[in-house]
Amino acid sequence: MCRGPEGQKKQVNTLDDCDSDTEVMFIGAISAENKDWVETVSFGNVQALFKLDTGAQCNVLPKAAYDKITTIPLQSSSAKLESYTKTRI
Repeated sequence: MCRGPEGQKKQVNTLDDCDSDTEVMFIGAISAENKDWVETVSFGNVQALFKLDTGAQCNVLPKAAYDKITTIPLQSSSAKLESYTKTRI
């Protein structure tokens, strides 16, 4: 949220989009004995618990979870995802 000149909160929405048709992003998993690093994220009046990964190049959200937080339809993307073994996802 950003504060306007009157001191009122203003909603800020951002979307990072991939302009390159050949950009490849890595998805992997790291396991540890420690508790997962999670945070509650608010989408309007809906809250969802997300696992945080500050080293991730992209984040994946199941469609069922996406459908719970918005009615905006998904759009196709040309981004290609692969695992640490270079297997396409």
